[in-house]
Amino acid sequence: MADTAVAITAGAGTNIDTRTEATNGNHRQVIVIGDPSTNAGVAPVDVTKGLAVDLTATGANGTALNVNVGTSGLPTGAATQTTLAAIQTLLTPATGFPVKVDLSATGTVAPLAAAQKLRVVSYVLVANGTVTVNWQSHTTTATKTGPMYLAANTGVASGYNPLGHFDTVAGEALDLALSAAVAVGGHVTYVKV
Repeated sequence: MADTAVAITAGAGTNIDTRTEATNGNHRQVIVIGDPSTNAGVAPVDVTKGLAVDLTATGANGTALNVNVGTSGLPTGAATQTTLAAIQTLLTPATGFPVKVDLSATGTVAPLAAAQKLRVVSYVLVANGTVTVNWQSHTTTATKTGPMYLAANTGVASGYNPLGHFDTVAGEALDLALSAAVAVGGHVTYVKV
């Protein structure tokens, strides 16, 4: 598009910046983003990608913002990658480990996780008879839920919670404690934290 201006009379006279639209020759008023004193200081606009923004500029305190967008669309640079990894860790759900529950007595459902904790994000339990159940850490038998009273052929479902319903004690397996020798089935999903 060619640069042009429309003259207006305001005292000594002032121009309105316009661009001539290539298809039909109409004039469009110009809105400048950037430094209008030179064409190089104005932010470019692409017909497909829109407004181009340079994220490598310096911040208000004079330090580099250190966010360079590469061809993959992800930030590049060591410091940015470290920051990005930390953000992704917070925002991305951890890999879940779904396991079945099939017990008739208190027993381990999820194995020991070295020095890690097991965080339960969802579970479903169904009892074949009347029984009280609760989740606990294996070695300390620290209870992680209050008692859940199940009648025959009834159950409980926690729903999914990405923050977790509870954690085991670090380094301990996850057990389901049963008050009686009643078959309890279902499944539990946990992550290692």
